[in-house]
Formats: sequence, C-alpha cells, structure tokens
Amino acid sequence: MRFTTSFLLVFLLAIWIVLLRRLIQIRRDLVPLAKLQQATRRISLGQFQTRVTITSGDEFEELASSFNSMAEQN
Repeated sequence: MRFTTSFLLVFLLAIWIVLLRRLIQIRRDLVPLAKLQQATRRISLGQFQTRVTITSGDEFEELASSFNSMAEQN
C-alpha cells in the first residue's frame, strides 16, 4: 500500500511539473506572437514607423528583426 501511495504521489507531481512547464512555454511563445500581431495591424493601417522589440533570442527575435527591416523600407 505504501509503494502505491508513493508511486501515485510521484506520478501526480511529475504530471503537475510537466503541465507547469508547458504553460510557461506557451506563455513564452504567445507574448512575442501578440507583439508581432499588433505591429502587423499597425503597419496595415499605414503606421510605418511601427517597430517590434523582442529579445527572446530565438526565431521570434529574428522575425521581429526582419519585420523591422521591412517597415524601414517604407
């Protein structure tokens, strides 16, 4: 019985940790996407001075840099 209880607690803790890490990852991905989406809307309204600042060190930052380069050309 003690093994079963310990196993169940460890299993539930592991599930909780995985879910928490996933929520953190989702939030880390959604914030830069929201910034890019807002900037895209402003550009579509003719606000070509719009720039996006993302310092995530991943492909979102590269996309923001490309976006800013594109906006500077107008």
